[in-house]
Amino acid sequence: MAFNNRGNALRDKGDLVDSLKDCNEAIRLNPDLFRAFNNRGLTRNSMGNKDGAREDENEAIRLGYQA
Repeated sequence: MAFNNRGNALRDKGDLVDSLKDCNEAIRLNPDLFRAFNNRGLTRNSMGNKDGAREDENEAIRLGYQA
């Protein structure tokens, strides 16, 4: 969860590259953490990767995320 939280903070600061790294690590450590997929999707969207963002949001929903 720490990598996920730090990824959020980094995204808020505009450090998208490191945010993506932390989201990836959060997913590696816990592939069922829907919040990490949601946050990686937000980061990818901010980076202009709309397809990657959509994939992550779909995975977050599959894992139980409800907006």
